[in-house]
Amino acid sequence: MKAKKIIKPLIPSLLPRKRYIAFEILSEKQITDFKAINQAILASFNRFAGDYGAAQAQPIIVKNKWDPAVQKGIICINHKWTDHMKASLALVKEIKNKKVTIRSLIVSGMINKACKAM
Repeated sequence: MKAKKIIKPLIPSLLPRKRYIAFEILSEKQITDFKAINQAILASFNRFAGDYGAAQAQPIIVKNKWDPAVQKGIICINHKWTDHMKASLALVKEIKNKKVTIRSLIVSGMINKACKAM
């Protein structure tokens, strides 16, 4: 029998550096559907940065940090692509046929600090 090869984890200096962007959605009516918000933000980023940019940036909208009552959430992204994400957030004009404006609140390297800004 052959022994299983175990893949070694990456050392911390080789891991991609992440940034957390806290954002809020301004709209006349409240939008509670997380899936629609997720699709709108990622589609806007795809249009702005392209498929290659989206693959490099690895954007993730953190589901358990989305607060539908105050319409605020957090996006996790590669540190080199934060400006691109902030620009693509400004390009989102509607979600589920409701006019919206998405505003970035803060960019942080720690998720707890981004949560405090919400």
